[in-house]
Amino acid sequence: MKHFLFFLIILAGPGPSVHAQPNDFCSSLLAVLASAPKKFYDIKDTTIKANEYGIMWTTKLNIPGSLKCRLVSAMGIRYEAALLQTRSLQQLQESYTNYKKQINDCLKSKGYNLSSSDN
Repeated sequence: MKHFLFFLIILAGPGPSVHAQPNDFCSSLLAVLASAPKKFYDIKDTTIKANEYGIMWTTKLNIPGSLKCRLVSAMGIRYEAALLQTRSLQQLQESYTNYKKQINDCLKSKGYNLSSSDN
């Protein structure tokens, strides 16, 4: 049976500086975006894996509700957060719609322009 995994990936972007560990989705997302121009230096934690293909680190800042968060450096550095793992396509679609709305509500109010593309 297929497993579906939904990821939030943040590559870079300006944002407000947040010093404490935020405890809601929007504040955490904004804190990750604020860290991106600094190459996530302030939220980078211990190295998980390093080889010729890239480096992975744990993070000091996790998106609330995420299953796992990490930083990955391979052709650029990015923040990844696994938000759902399921065998149900319906549950995946519902969760995707919910997270997409939360992201839109959070970032559009801060002046971000959002776009998406088919996978």
